[in-house]
Amino acid sequence: GLLLGMDLDEGTLQLDYRSFQKQWSQTRFESVDFLEVLTLLRQDPLYSRRELRHQQALQVQTFCDTLLTKYAGTPAFTFLEHYFKTDVRLVYHICHEEGYPILLEHVLQALNALPVYQNKTELLPVFSWRLTRDPHYFDQGMAHDLLLRGIAFHFQQDLDGSVDNRHDLLFQAGVLRDDLSNACLICHIVPCSHPQSWQAFYDAYEPWNMTLYNLMQVEGPFSQSAIYMVENPSVFRELALHV
Repeated sequence: GLLLGMDLDEGTLQLDYRSFQKQWSQTRFESVDFLEVLTLLRQDPLYSRRELRHQQALQVQTFCDTLLTKYAGTPAFTFLEHYFKTDVRLVYHICHEEGYPILLEHVLQALNALPVYQNKTELLPVFSWRLTRDPHYFDQGMAHDLLLRGIAFHFQQDLDGSVDNRHDLLFQAGVLRDDLSNACLICHIVPCSHPQSWQAFYDAYEPWNMTLYNLMQVEGPFSQSAIYMVENPSVFRELALHV
């Protein structure tokens, strides 16, 4: 405060750089470059807000152009283009999150390698391991959210954030979160082409838990002309006894 001839009774001094330069020029240190002094003390260049905004804009533009060129002509491209135009936190992600570029690349690679493109299915941990060498990479967090956003955009589906909605989106992409705990009881139902295990339950009129894994092994339609679907297990048991 004494150096600039200003009152610091309140303990705080705030002024823009132009005003500071004017006050500085009236001191005996007029010939000293104050910014150069601060640069030497910090051992790091100083930039104005305008320069920083310009640098950030250039960094973001270079980042986006590089990825758009790299993924042009791939299934992930249209989502990437849409994402760059609509994500409100894009600048922050690119400029301030160190792991973001690798994460985004993993998501784009995943969108280009969805099992549904080959009419196949794959468990989520296996899918994640194949692409990232981490079986839990797409389980949660930003990688999970971005992958689902990409799948929803690609298949033109809504993303409402519910568990069922997320599982449905993954299933449409050929990615199964779990194919064993997803099950339903069936009785006296058999596909036209089936393993002997199906036939044994069918002949015994025995209810059994058909998992999603079992269902995915089925090729062709079921042979029954009418199938009853009920939600209540007690009602199901009565039907199994009497129908």
